[in-house]
Order: sequence, then structure tokens, then C-alpha cells
Amino acid sequence: MYFNALALLFASAALAQPKPRQNEPADIQVSFALAGQNPTFGAVENECTFFPYGNEPISDILITPLTLQDPTCVFYTGYSCEGQEWTLKQGPHHFSRPFLVGSFVCKGSE
Repeated sequence: MYFNALALLFASAALAQPKPRQNEPADIQVSFALAGQNPTFGAVENECTFFPYGNEPISDILITPLTLQDPTCVFYTGYSCEGQEWTLKQGPHHFSRPFLVGSFVCKGSE
């Protein structure tokens, strides 16, 4: 019984995670540099975007506006836009100490 309840809990948590938004219409484009890869994601304003490379340290992030003016993105350690957070404005960002990203959410200027 305990095992079934635990399995159900993990399954429902996995379904609740935001999905990666590669190759979909977007308001903002966010590109990452990590161990030999450069994944790019489209982000829709105010929607949490799951980052499937959460165990890979990030060394660079590029935030490019598509339809929004002066976007700001918040990057989280957790997969559902929770946990420790860092806020970055549009443009290129290089980090001397790579960090982990689990998810992010972006918005335009108000």
C-alpha cells in the first residue's frame, strides 16, 4: 500500500512539471551553454519552462526578445519554478562559476 501511494505521488509530480518548449511559438528565446551543448528554448510570458538539463552546470545564458520589450527571466533550481532563484535581464550573461537551472519564467517590461 505504501509503495503504491509513493509511486502515485511521484507519477503525479512528474506530470505536474512544466514541459520544455523547444520548437514552439514563443515570446522570448533563451539559449544556454553547458558541457558541449547549446540548447535554445522558447519561453511564453509568465509560463514556467522546465529545463531538462538540470544536472548540467550552466556557464552562459543569452536572453533574446522575440515579441516582448525588455524581457526579464527568473531562473530557479527547482523544476516547477521554485527553489533558489536568479533574475537576469535580456542580453548575454557569462558566469565565472557555473550553476544549475531546473526551470525558468520570463516576462516583458511593464
